[in-house]
Amino acid sequence: GDKLEQISDLGVEDAKLAPDGTLYIADYSGMHTYAGGKLTSVGKEGRGSSIAFGPKGELWIGSYGSVSQLVGDNWVESKAPEDCGTCSHVGVDSKGTVYLAGVDKIAAKTGDKWEMVDVPKLIGSEPQTIEGLAAVGGTLYAVTSQQAISLEDQKTKLQLPAGDYGYLSLSNMPVLTPTGELAGHTYSQCFIASAKGAPVEHGITDLGLTASSISAFAVDGQGRRWVGTNGGLAVLSKDNKALLTFPPGSLPSGVDAIYLFGKGPELPAKAQDVVKGAVLAFNDAVVLQA
Repeated sequence: GDKLEQISDLGVEDAKLAPDGTLYIADYSGMHTYAGGKLTSVGKEGRGSSIAFGPKGELWIGSYGSVSQLVGDNWVESKAPEDCGTCSHVGVDSKGTVYLAGVDKIAAKTGDKWEMVDVPKLIGSEPQTIEGLAAVGGTLYAVTSQQAISLEDQKTKLQLPAGDYGYLSLSNMPVLTPTGELAGHTYSQCFIASAKGAPVEHGITDLGLTASSISAFAVDGQGRRWVGTNGGLAVLSKDNKALLTFPPGSLPSGVDAIYLFGKGPELPAKAQDVVKGAVLAFNDAVVLQA
């Protein structure tokens, strides 16, 4: 509705909705569920950088160099090979194989056995970084700064737009829409990619904000586009019409990532008022006086 509620003062690493509708949030203090305005810790020492669910609803978290599965009230950890010691993005394919990805490495866990994925063979020889893993349309993809390639057959690709300077930005982790598409952005455009063909793209000039770069993008179950920029937050309709804008100063801080679940929230009639104050200028500093 018309209320913004802060649910944690810690840094959120990832957030995903479980198949049973439970919201899981990974932040610096560990793994939590969120309901009724309250965060509840899940398991013991469940600190991770990314969240994934297996084909039977199994909960996995990825941390640097390992994955952990929630079994009962405890996390059962499995260490990845040393070559993947800095990998932290977890994903699970339709067969239950667990993957852990880093900037240029991917390890795969089948049962209790780990093996390294041949990344150069998978993505080609052109310089590109692995942004994360995303299950699009039921298929797990490795998403790089230039492409998205299926890890299940290592050849099927999603069509992505050409990014600024040849690279895409996915807010450090691919974001899925409620209908299972991939939502991403470059500095000047947003896109929605699926296995059905060409991606749908939106330019920064469509947002109704005075902004020069996009920092976050997500899509809700109604098809509304939520775009974070260096000039505030914009909400667009499915057909690209501006519905609501939050200019700088109307939100507690800049928007680095957006997570939307189900149909998304009811929009307020207008954005919250901009916080105003006096600006005092000195020789070597500018101070905002609230």
